[in-house]
Amino acid sequence: MIKLVKKEEAIEKKVAPTYSVFQMLTSTDSNNLSMVISKATNHKEVAFNTKSDRLYYILKGEVKARNMNSEGAIEKEITAKTGDLIFISANTKYEFSGTFEAVQVLSPPFSPDNEPLNINGNPK
Repeated sequence: MIKLVKKEEAIEKKVAPTYSVFQMLTSTDSNNLSMVISKATNHKEVAFNTKSDRLYYILKGEVKARNMNSEGAIEKEITAKTGDLIFISANTKYEFSGTFEAVQVLSPPFSPDNEPLNINGNPK
């Protein structure tokens, strides 16, 4: 299979008032990965994906990411800027914040069933 997805065909999903993802490739396209363009303005979120490794390639702006242990304590903090790549392995609870645009790739593809927390870090 070969597929072209034009920028204007991406489906916007509003995650929060300060954060949107534009779906380019979903689980209906591939069993192996999904890809979105993430756009955030002064956004802060706690994320925890139980199944997928994640890549964030920062197109513009700045992202601060904090790795959190099971008690919620920060274990590591990084700042990524334009041109940097963040890798987050499956089963990693983390907080990210900033104003940025990024390519986000998940493998296996994104599924809401793999996200047990809301954006504030509370169970759904």
